[in-house]
Amino acid sequence: MVKSGDLIQLVYTPDLTAAGIAYVGQQLTRGAIRNPQANQDTIRQLVFDKAVELAFRRYLVEQGAPYTTAPGTGFGSHASFHLTLGGWRCNIRSCWITEPGIVRQVNSQPECLLEAAALLPSEQIVAWIPGERDLYLFAYVIGQTLPQDPGTGPSSPSEQQENVLASKPSWLEGRLFGTAIYLGGYCTHPDYSRRSRRLASGSRIFPAAQVRGKTRILYVHELHPLRELLEPKETASL
Repeated sequence: MVKSGDLIQLVYTPDLTAAGIAYVGQQLTRGAIRNPQANQDTIRQLVFDKAVELAFRRYLVEQGAPYTTAPGTGFGSHASFHLTLGGWRCNIRSCWITEPGIVRQVNSQPECLLEAAALLPSEQIVAWIPGERDLYLFAYVIGQTLPQDPGTGPSSPSEQQENVLASKPSWLEGRLFGTAIYLGGYCTHPDYSRRSRRLASGSRIFPAAQVRGKTRILYVHELHPLRELLEPKETASL
């Protein structure tokens, strides 16, 4: 299981946000995001996940760890291609931490992330197709989301839909700033399904998130260290 020495810190550079926004714009243009009512939170989360994936790819290159890409056909996937390691399709699950008190706590004591929640929607567990080799990589981003200028953001449902359906979610530009990414650990889908617990809707969990809908939980210290993911012989047996 994950220990404090297994947490991996990566630098968050501005180009990661730009790449995430560009990626979401491409998905909107291609129609890969099929829900025209997708709200700002959904779009923002996709930007975060893509930014973390790019940072992780850079880390793999630095470590000399081989990886490939495969078509993104998994449940709820908006990706054209998925990152694959050791034959496992990686699904990035990122959490954006902006509450000042928690940011200070993580910066001074990164090991506190061992108690961070690693959440998945219950429907994602149920919809999984047996035999598919999916795993989830949980990451935590330290950053801030600047308040939206009333003159620049969507102020009504119709305006919001126009923004979502636009070729690029420009209302996010200049508003998302990250400083660090902490890679917590990973868990294969079958393993997560076996060991995770139900979490009541409305529960508040660290780091400062409120659960919505049916959700399942593990904690970071219950995940597998990422070093195991970079060793195909060990990972293949999970």
